[in-house]
Amino acid sequence: MAQQGDLAVVQALFDLQNLAVYFWAIPMAGMLAATSIITIRTGVFPKWLGWVGLLIALGWLVDASGIVAPQQGPLSLIGGLIGIVGSELIWIPATSLLLIRSTKESPQMSLGEVSVS
Repeated sequence: MAQQGDLAVVQALFDLQNLAVYFWAIPMAGMLAATSIITIRTGVFPKWLGWVGLLIALGWLVDASGIVAPQQGPLSLIGGLIGIVGSELIWIPATSLLLIRSTKESPQMSLGEVSVS
């Protein structure tokens, strides 16, 4: 498309790609914030994981604020790096390891012990 010189189509596709990033950032921030608040309140995971998750959620929200001036705001790059690096390289692996560790430490239940209310 770009080689054919249709600049309007290229610009529209570029803008759609930018919008897709922002539509992904807001749900990620919501999921991380909700999970982190539950973690901090209940202690189902260590509290540090909840605080790290809230920081990463804030990074996603800063990234989403870049929709006001795409490709121009420095906060969009910083927020995106915090969100992507934080969630993909810190929060998700840490949560996964904690889930694996908690299942190994908890006693196994038989089907007879499960109560349905």
